[in-house]
Order: sequence, then structure tokens, then C-alpha cells
Amino acid sequence: MESTGIYMAFPTTTKLKPTYRKHKSMVNDQHTKVGITVKSFRERSGEYNRTFDGEVDFVPLLVMVPNELAFIEKEILTALRSEFGNVGRTREWFDTTDRERISEIVQQVTGRDVGTTHTR
Repeated sequence: MESTGIYMAFPTTTKLKPTYRKHKSMVNDQHTKVGITVKSFRERSGEYNRTFDGEVDFVPLLVMVPNELAFIEKEILTALRSEFGNVGRTREWFDTTDRERISEIVQQVTGRDVGTTHTR
């Protein structure tokens, strides 16, 4: 979990909660975030657990070095937007529970196998 890369996160509760502390965009178990982290997956997972009071699954999808992430993030988000709508004004939160399809899209865009290990 000390690696950097691409991840997926989603709340595990039906209760709407802000995407970040004090933000107006609200999400619940019907929404999924796809993001990159130049911090370790462990650190990023901890941030989500604090934001969502432990009611979140954090799934590292693909280990990548930080200098590869910015370019590939744009490609992934573009591909995801072709199938799913964003939540409110967010860039990386999608109005879907089809996490398997999200993993497939990440795999297609990157050409690499993705992981599916959930952490809380």
C-alpha cells in the first residue's frame, strides 16, 4: 500500500456525504470516484476513511509511478465520461455503481491488468 497510482473509491452508505470536508458536492453508495494519488495508497485511503467516517471502500486499481499519472488520468476520465455522468460539479466522481465496468475501462485505457483489492 506504499505504492502510487490509480484508485477507485466509493461510500458504503446510502447517506449522502460531502466529497471532501466542507464541500457542497454530495455522494453515497450510488457513486464512484476514480482518481490518482502521488501519495501512497495507504495515505490516500486514510484520507477517504476520515472524510467518510470509515464508510468507504478504497480500491487500488493500478500501481504507476507519479510521472505517468497526470497524462493517463485525463485519458481515463475522458473514457469514463463517455459512459457515465459526473456527480454534480465534480471531475472524478461518477454517477454509477458499475465498478466492474470502471475497472474494465481503466484496463482498456492503460493496457494493463488492474487489481480489485478493497480496503477500508
